[in-house]
Amino acid sequence: MWSYDDAVRLRDHINDVFVKASQEPNLEKRRFLLTFYVVGAGFTGVEMMGELAEYVPVLCDKFSIDPSDVTMVEVDAMPRTVMTLPEKLANKVQNRLEKMGVQIKLNAKVIKVTEDAIHLDINGNIEENPVHTVIWTTGIESTDITSRNQVQNLKQRQRGGRIETDQYLRAKGREDVYVIGDNTYFVLEGEERPLPQMVENAEQSGGLVAKNIAEQIRGGKNLTKIQTKDSMEQWYVSVDVGELQILNLEKLSLILYHSLQCLQNT
Repeated sequence: MWSYDDAVRLRDHINDVFVKASQEPNLEKRRFLLTFYVVGAGFTGVEMMGELAEYVPVLCDKFSIDPSDVTMVEVDAMPRTVMTLPEKLANKVQNRLEKMGVQIKLNAKVIKVTEDAIHLDINGNIEENPVHTVIWTTGIESTDITSRNQVQNLKQRQRGGRIETDQYLRAKGREDVYVIGDNTYFVLEGEERPLPQMVENAEQSGGLVAKNIAEQIRGGKNLTKIQTKDSMEQWYVSVDVGELQILNLEKLSLILYHSLQCLQNT
């Protein structure tokens, strides 16, 4: 799912599926129509599944469908959901999804998707599961510009076309080239993973780079650094506050949204 138009098409597809299911007398065929898989349990995946899990009861009521006929499965190759969050909060996310009726399949690699099935490799065991709708939310790729010859010559290109930067978000070895958004690959001091590819980091990187470019044009040398480890720790504290909300709020997507807003405003 890439754009607003994609989201509208997906919504219309889901509505159409429930219309068809409401008219299908065969139980097996009806349950097949109402089987949904979301591939990817990162931020986008769990928000997508959270929205779907909330929408399903509304549609079941509208079309007089037994909710037990609906199957929702979240799939990811990683050992837990939302790997960019602290484990404790990620576990809360998983628990909430499960309470909403979602099955979670972790350590599950998608090896093939056909018209009516999804094939998974779960710790070496191959599964073929019937499915009518597969929503793909994984595999972030940088913009096409990173594949151009001039960009390919930049040092330290990483997986997915990301370009390694210094603390000012300049491409390694090129002080005249800045990198922003999902293209950025930077590991904060004391961290093991690079900054996650999510909108909050993209927005922050855009503002930071604009400020640094203006500073360079003025002839100044006081460039602004990307967030330090100390501020990153504050991010995690903010997320832990959001974790308390997850016990009381019904909207998983709203919880994640407010948690991320806390991150952005810290």
